[in-house]
Amino acid sequence: MVYWSLSIEELFYLVWAPIILKGSRRTVFFFSIAPLVICPILRALAHTPSFGEAYGFLFRFDSLAAGGLVAMLLLAAGEGRLSARLLDRGLVMTTLCSSLSLFALSWYCGIFRKVEIRSTLAFSVFGYTLLAILCASLVGVCVRWSGSLSIFFRLLRSKPAVYLGTISYMLYLIHMPVYVFFQLMVLKYLGQSNALVLDMNNGLLVMLGVITALCTIAIAGLSWRYFEAPILQLKNRTFSVPIRRRPRQTTANAATL
Repeated sequence: MVYWSLSIEELFYLVWAPIILKGSRRTVFFFSIAPLVICPILRALAHTPSFGEAYGFLFRFDSLAAGGLVAMLLLAAGEGRLSARLLDRGLVMTTLCSSLSLFALSWYCGIFRKVEIRSTLAFSVFGYTLLAILCASLVGVCVRWSGSLSIFFRLLRSKPAVYLGTISYMLYLIHMPVYVFFQLMVLKYLGQSNALVLDMNNGLLVMLGVITALCTIAIAGLSWRYFEAPILQLKNRTFSVPIRRRPRQTTANAATL
């Protein structure tokens, strides 16, 4: 299931928030860079063929730290402490280099030979960090060119894309359970003895994927409208706290005191 990543995310927030609130710029920068070096070493030491290290907080801290590093660079450019042109070139070069390196590493580890590359030591050590750097730099590129008139960025700003981004959190949470549900329904209809038919029938798999996608979007949309959005509206709401007023002292009581 996907929920292991949520635990890493929540633990990251618990550690990252005090660093951001109390640390200096140098401290934050150090804690953004250090995981990119430390996590690959930890994964190398803990690697097993079952790639269990791929799900641990200490082993995947670099994935979120890379995003924090890009956020710091964007903030520095916005405040004028970093050249915007230098940042743009750096993000583009990082995106290209990390994508090419990740492709070369995946090829070396045997992805085209249908090898589970996560079980290889090389991908465990370098692959996850390269993937984190690629995703973080790609997000940075999209932020910097968000106002571009190119077709790609216009598509990202389109209403369907924005809506999918709005409900993406719930999409991520429920897509796998929804897929498993419909897969079980299909297997129940075909019979357990015909389970191989599902794997070999590409048309049936495509139909299953389309139905899963549509149902997942529908459920996530309902969740956003009736559950998530109402809760998020409370974050800017001020709650009045009743103040207990002390009873007024009468003249007689005051004289007594």
